Amino acid sequence: MLSNNKNPETETCFDTTKEIPYWQRRSDMSWLHDIPPGLLTPAMTRACIAAFQSCPFQRLMIAVYDLELQARSDVLGRMFGVLRRRYGRVVGEDFREGENTFVISARLPVIESFGLADEIRKRTSGVVSLPQLRPGGWELLDIDPLQKDVSSIDSKESFSEPFRTKGGSSKLFRSKLPISSLHDVGGGGDDGTGENMDEPTSRISRVQRYIREVRLRKGLPLNEQLVLNADKQRTLKKNK
Repeated sequence: MLSNNKNPETETCFDTTKEIPYWQRRSDMSWLHDIPPGLLTPAMTRACIAAFQSCPFQRLMIAVYDLELQARSDVLGRMFGVLRRRYGRVVGEDFREGENTFVISARLPVIESFGLADEIRKRTSGVVSLPQLRPGGWELLDIDPLQKDVSSIDSKESFSEPFRTKGGSSKLFRSKLPISSLHDVGGGGDDGTGENMDEPTSRISRVQRYIREVRLRKGLPLNEQLVLNADKQRTLKKNK
């Protein structure tokens, strides 16, 4: 006679097998040929974005130009003011005695180079020659683009502290690095003093502005409110 008793081990094994996708149950890699490329490309894009967002040290890599300028001594201050507002960094300075001119070598972010020639010509009354720009590679912009609490930023200390989980064990290490880079000639006012270049708010707004400009140029969503009919937002009651 056939027994009506059910074997729980067999049922459990069968149910577990059903939950495993078919491409994981196969030992060969031939299942990849059954998936169209239209599914692999967005899946790889989402995987890369998720891997980047899971990293505790999210930073931007900005393209920079090697910049060379020639100017007289009477317009050096105004020329440095233009570079300061565009977060440039002077790396070399040479004086030509016969021509009585200074040759300035600097590094400038590519995103800040738009309109540089017109601004330098206007600020120096046409004395400074046209800037010579050459690709200078990439530099790390050590500013957290997702930072919201500006009081927790300390640009003068550099230390590491353990990131502890709920169980109390430390697995990751967050390092609070100093805000680097373009502080030599970065983010000052029109007078060239650079008094506001170390404010945490200005640093965060700078990197957020970079992200917004890139996303706007690529047509990506900005998560911003757009008012279509501003004249319909009247809150005052009209007297009839």
